[in-house]
Amino acid sequence: MADSRELNIEQLKEQQRQNGESTMEAVNKTKVLKAIQDKPNHVAVMPVKKSELQDWMNTRSNANNKPHEYTKILQGISVKVK
Repeated sequence: MADSRELNIEQLKEQQRQNGESTMEAVNKTKVLKAIQDKPNHVAVMPVKKSELQDWMNTRSNANNKPHEYTKILQGISVKVK
C-alpha cells in the first residue's frame, strides 16, 4: 500500500486492467514521472516534482472520469494486456 510519498502500480491495478501496463523505461522517459523498483516485485511511480504527488493521489477516486495529467501520461504509454 502506498504511503504519502508514492503512488504505486498496485493502486492503479483496476486502471491497468482497463488501460494496460507500462515499463519502467517508458515511465522514466516521460521526464515528469519516475519509476523505481523498490522491492523485488514492486515498482513505485511518482512525479519527478515530489510536491505534486499529493495532488495526483487526491484524484484516485475520480481517475476514470477526470484523470490527472499524470494518469493520462501513464495511459498513453500503457499497452493492453490479457
